[in-house]
Amino acid sequence: MRIVLHLVLALFLMLPLPDLSALAGEATNNKWNNLAWAEMKPDEKANWGVLGWSEEAWDSGNSSQAPVSESQSWSELTKEQQNAALQLGYSEQCWNDQ
Repeated sequence: MRIVLHLVLALFLMLPLPDLSALAGEATNNKWNNLAWAEMKPDEKANWGVLGWSEEAWDSGNSSQAPVSESQSWSELTKEQQNAALQLGYSEQCWNDQ
């Protein structure tokens, strides 16, 4: 019986793991897309502020008011902006896929 369990475990470990990063990115985007500025915690507002967002721009829903960071790739963000994005749940891949 132990040998069978070891074989099953070995086969399981050889299976490729699914890439869940796309799902994580989608969940992160959905969280923020459905949240008003007033509903955010102070640290969340501060992190979005580092990325160039203000309450007016956030709540307007107008893409023309979006900050430059929204059209930048991860590598174009400053280290401070990357850190803010990480604190908000974004990874490099998630940021670049949005």
